[in-house]
Amino acid sequence: MIAKSGLHVSSMQSIGVLMAQYIYTMNNVSKLVPPKREILKNINLSFFPGAKIGVLGING
Repeated sequence: MIAKSGLHVSSMQSIGVLMAQYIYTMNNVSKLVPPKREILKNINLSFFPGAKIGVLGING
C-alpha cells in the first residue's frame, strides 16, 4: 500500500445501469521520495474483487 490516508472499504459506484462494488478505494494518494521528488500526486484508485493489479517501475 502506498498511503494509509483515503482508504475506504466496500465503496459503491454507479456504472450505467449496473452497480459495481469495489473491494477498496484509495483517494488523493501522493508519494514523495528524497529529495522531494514527487512520484504520485493526488491519484484515485478503485479495485474490483478478484482484479489483478500490477505496479511497475524502473526496477520492473
